[in-house]
Amino acid sequence: MENSIVLSIAIPTYNRKSELKETLDSVLKQAQECVEVLVCDNASTDGTQNMMKEYEGRVTYHRNKENIGPDANFLKCLERAKGKYVHWLSDDDLLMPGAVKHILDLIRKEQPEYIHLNTVDFEQKDAVCADCPRIVLKDDLITCEKTKYMDYIGAYITFLSGIIIKKESFMKIANAESYIGTNFIHAHIVLDILKGEGKKVIITAAPCVAVRVNNGGGYDIFRVWVREYKRLLLGSGVKNGFDKAKMRELFLHDMKTLLVGLVFSARTRETGFRLHGRMMLLRETWYYPSMWLRVYPIVFLPKGLLRWVAERRKWV
Repeated sequence: MENSIVLSIAIPTYNRKSELKETLDSVLKQAQECVEVLVCDNASTDGTQNMMKEYEGRVTYHRNKENIGPDANFLKCLERAKGKYVHWLSDDDLLMPGAVKHILDLIRKEQPEYIHLNTVDFEQKDAVCADCPRIVLKDDLITCEKTKYMDYIGAYITFLSGIIIKKESFMKIANAESYIGTNFIHAHIVLDILKGEGKKVIITAAPCVAVRVNNGGGYDIFRVWVREYKRLLLGSGVKNGFDKAKMRELFLHDMKTLLVGLVFSARTRETGFRLHGRMMLLRETWYYPSMWLRVYPIVFLPKGLLRWVAERRKWV
């Protein structure tokens, strides 16, 4: 029965047939009767629809008539999910063995608003190692303190496959569609759900998701990781009661680490960035002194000089 579904594992997909098959197999190995597995296909053209016939009776499959964009498809997953809790799982990531049991145990015991699943990186599915989780914890973190949560989660709040939310809490959000086009609709929804005080959050110590590395890209680094990430933390975060100083600190930290790494990697592979991206960076961050010392040299120095400086200063 629909109301007996505790957890929906909702997988948005587009043109990743081979990866999706691996993802589904990792889920179905451990699925239980109270778990729904849902795929929302964003009008794939690579044969995904035919492949999904193999999973009839085991997976709920929805196909959009046309590509509605990734953010809208993430929302579609939430809207169509029948479970009390919904786990977004990217179509190229894998569930670690035992993950579903651990998730269900946490839900039944703690009834949290939100669970963040710890993760590990992998390149080949037969070479996944659980010994190097992205977030280092001795035990599952269970807290109602926003600042403590952000201290641990940081930029991983943007990681889709780590997010499990209570469907009932999502249904109370009146303007979720307004986040379409931000690239971070899922993270905006999390911050909205955690509005107010006393909302229980769990971060798992054991990695529950294996993340396929070097399988993303194709987006505007400056628009996503400067403008939209700033709006996420200092807009939605502060609006929903997170400490402004803490969110500013997190934003600047990630500009000096995450953004620097992304920019340096891209600049050493390509001819450079369009002027509008660099101007966007200046508009959004010129008033932060640390940006001038740490980030701007990576963005504006000639590539040859950039390599020389980076080797000696160990900036990346």
